[in-house]
Amino acid sequence: MTAQDGIPAEMGIVQPVRSAKTPVLQRRVLLAAAQADAAYLAQRVAPHVTHSRQLYTSRLIQTASERGTLSVVGPLMGAPYAVMLMETLVAWGAREFCFLGWCGAIQREIAVGDLLWVTEAHIDEGTSPSYGQRWQGRVRAPAHGLGHRADRVLRDDGLPALKGAVWTTDAIFRETPAKVKRFRAAGALAVEMEVSALYAAAEFHEISCLALLTVSDRVVDNIWQPGFKTEIFQTNRRRHCEAALRICLEEDP
Repeated sequence: MTAQDGIPAEMGIVQPVRSAKTPVLQRRVLLAAAQADAAYLAQRVAPHVTHSRQLYTSRLIQTASERGTLSVVGPLMGAPYAVMLMETLVAWGAREFCFLGWCGAIQREIAVGDLLWVTEAHIDEGTSPSYGQRWQGRVRAPAHGLGHRADRVLRDDGLPALKGAVWTTDAIFRETPAKVKRFRAAGALAVEMEVSALYAAAEFHEISCLALLTVSDRVVDNIWQPGFKTEIFQTNRRRHCEAALRICLEEDP
């Protein structure tokens, strides 16, 4: 590629800001999409906070304990904003991301409160193509060693996780019967709004990312079935928060 004015032709002209006040991050980041999960995690790490600051419309919390160092970031919503956060955190030193989110099941056998381990994501959002992915294609999880730690923690905690693909959309109110049918037939377990873009950006930067999603609702038989207020969802999302913390603080094998 040719360059103009010293900038490579394929490099973004606008880059994340780095200054004398920019924090230097450790490698591991736990991204929490939902406000409830971000607040729960903030409370859990409160005794070990070394630095806390606003980052766009999210909060970045840095922690250090005898178990290790970790940054917790959230809440967040949507592919473009999630990747803007990731880009900034990568520029500040992060190299490994565990994403904790909620999703809507589109397969009948999946229940509210289930935990999904996302192995790949169908791209139905506009951010991934800017990172070298094909529109309406699929991107696999660049999990690397993070996946081995997740497998060990979930097994030790007795937390079953359904492994498979999700459908990532930009348009939450355009989950039409035709689209649900198409992505269900393609093997997607659920629909959500960030994972394919996070996986695409992580692959682009050659870093690690793994998404763990709690099923909060269901979109089956052309009916939306919300489960946000159910006891099983509230109990399990907290269990999944605890597991994500342990995954991020676990030592590599």
